[in-house]
Amino acid sequence: MWADELLLVADEHGAVVISGLLQGFGLGSTQVPLNIIALSTLPRHIMTQGTALRQLMRNLGGSIGISILVATLAQNTQVVHSRLVEGLRPDNPLAQAPYLPAPFSLSTPGGWRHSIPK
Repeated sequence: MWADELLLVADEHGAVVISGLLQGFGLGSTQVPLNIIALSTLPRHIMTQGTALRQLMRNLGGSIGISILVATLAQNTQVVHSRLVEGLRPDNPLAQAPYLPAPFSLSTPGGWRHSIPK
């Protein structure tokens, strides 16, 4: 996953595909030994319960991990959005006529209407 941080938007598709293949290979290479280790010590008559419990824990862990990632993404999105609009004021010279076209100018009521998300 550290390789994904090195990828840029302008990179070729091959780098993204190779990174995905390596991650898939690594995940597949770890899950089989983990299953063997976790279930090899169980007696035969409770193997199905052990398999079900391992799968349940794996699903719960994945769900909790996804929930944490989504919450972090939402929080970071709000932080970045607030940082982007900090300087968006009518007295900011970059938000006036020569830099911002007339329909989007923050100096006119029409420009304010365009700046409000719908």
